[in-house]
Amino acid sequence: MMSCHIKFGTVEVIVNQKIGSLISAFKMVAQVYHRAGFRLTQALMDGEFKTMRGELSKLEIALNTTSCNEHVGDIEKYI
Repeated sequence: MMSCHIKFGTVEVIVNQKIGSLISAFKMVAQVYHRAGFRLTQALMDGEFKTMRGELSKLEIALNTTSCNEHVGDIEKYI
């Protein structure tokens, strides 16, 4: 995960690609931002993560995904 404004990047181990594991990893990283006083409002992710939309919505986080076979440019540059 990377913040667009403060350019702070974090990572979390993902044990598999099941929705529960993805959401759990997302929440772990999100806690780092929350402890620092930041509020997550949106997530920019590759299209393969669109299955997370409902779960992120429950957390009041809007999910914006890329088109098929595209990547989030800012994240690709950061990596």
